[in-house]
Amino acid sequence: HIDYESANKQLFEWVYQNEMYDLNIDMIEEILQYKYEIVNPVAHRSHNLSLILSKAEEPLCKYTEKNISVYLQKLFGVVEEIDDDEQTICFVLNNDNALKEQKSRYIDILAVSISYLKNIADKNLWLTLLEKEKLDKNFENVLDYYFLPEIGFDERLTSFLNTFEDLALLEHKTFKEEYGEEAEGRFVNDVLKCNDIREDIYEKILSESNGSIKSLNQEGLEESKVKILLQNNLIPMNLTQLQFMREAYHEFCLSYIEQNIEEYTNIMTDEYFSSEELKESLEINSIDDSYKLQLLKFESNPISLYGKNYSEKVQKYIIQNNFDENDLQYLTEKYHTMGSEVKEEIYQRVIEDITGVLALNCKIAALLCNRILESTQVSAENKILLLAAQCEEGMALKKVKSALKKIQLNQLCELLDGKTEEVNVVNSGAHFKLLESFRNRGWILDFEFDITHTNLKVFSHIKKKINVGKAASMQDQ
Repeated sequence: HIDYESANKQLFEWVYQNEMYDLNIDMIEEILQYKYEIVNPVAHRSHNLSLILSKAEEPLCKYTEKNISVYLQKLFGVVEEIDDDEQTICFVLNNDNALKEQKSRYIDILAVSISYLKNIADKNLWLTLLEKEKLDKNFENVLDYYFLPEIGFDERLTSFLNTFEDLALLEHKTFKEEYGEEAEGRFVNDVLKCNDIREDIYEKILSESNGSIKSLNQEGLEESKVKILLQNNLIPMNLTQLQFMREAYHEFCLSYIEQNIEEYTNIMTDEYFSSEELKESLEINSIDDSYKLQLLKFESNPISLYGKNYSEKVQKYIIQNNFDENDLQYLTEKYHTMGSEVKEEIYQRVIEDITGVLALNCKIAALLCNRILESTQVSAENKILLLAAQCEEGMALKKVKSALKKIQLNQLCELLDGKTEEVNVVNSGAHFKLLESFRNRGWILDFEFDITHTNLKVFSHIKKKINVGKAASMQDQ
């Protein structure tokens, strides 16, 4: 170390110009102070090399450049942090005279990051820069690292991506000019398969993928990742992809179908049709009826309407083409809640299978009951049996009396009104059941066969019995 203040200036200059001194930090700082005019160079040790290289014509600069390995070794002994400018950083990392271990140490204590990986010639150092987080966050660095041979989406790149806070830094650039025709598709599909990428970054990259996703064939994606793909409509709809979704992501299949319902409907075949998917799709209000009706054409099995909130068009189609016999009771009870076209379908079903309806012994909506009682397609006996069943199910007395008038049993109506104490009706199975239901409800005292078993005598609660006529006089039945 030469003390410039006390040294012979000519001698100092000769030593300096001819590189006749030891390249150590004290000597360098002496030169920086008196030749570079740096005040207190000790305070600038963290960017010492940047100062040296700032004056390319200075002998110190040239001397250091030729002896960079010696310089670095000396520097590492006195600093714990380096904040050189980027040009200096690239000089060190691209310098063939700097040892590999020195470059690694330099990166370790680097307090700043470099802008672009491509400025560093030794691609082995890219891994270190990424791992040590000494790299600016930009999409160019992501791609340059990704397209290194045999690298792709490794743990280093995933960790680096997950440090991005400003997602605008992930704006896509043109891939093919720099990385080739198939580059974007390769990159995007590798992102798609990666569970470890943060969700917002995953969505940002994939949602701007410009149709690069041709298929999803990766099993085991996290639920959050699959939701992102579906929300951004990134999974194409075709028969191969549909089958994969059914097998690998069954729980998301309905969302996938809903989002692609038009394509799903258009590609459907008998071979790929799923009754389960159809029934689930019928329940989704956002799916238009036109698609539901088109899909229903593939279904040959009965479909229950019990408790379903299907549209009137869908209900009508199902009753016509996929009727579930077990629904008969439900539909007759809920008749009054249905639309006009569905009501007509239910009515026709009941008329065609009145015997089956009577066998159910169930409550029927009042509107439907009245239509049946007024129908010319239903026999008098079946009308009476229907009324008997509705009495057992709790039909109100007022409605019963109205129904009696509809089926020309006016004399029973008078009995229930208290206008007479006894009436005779023809002895038939239908009348017997109707009178049983009256007795069970407490509306009549009793009934019995007459002596010829031709008629049934019906008594009101008034004990006096009056025979009001024979069966032959009861033509209004």
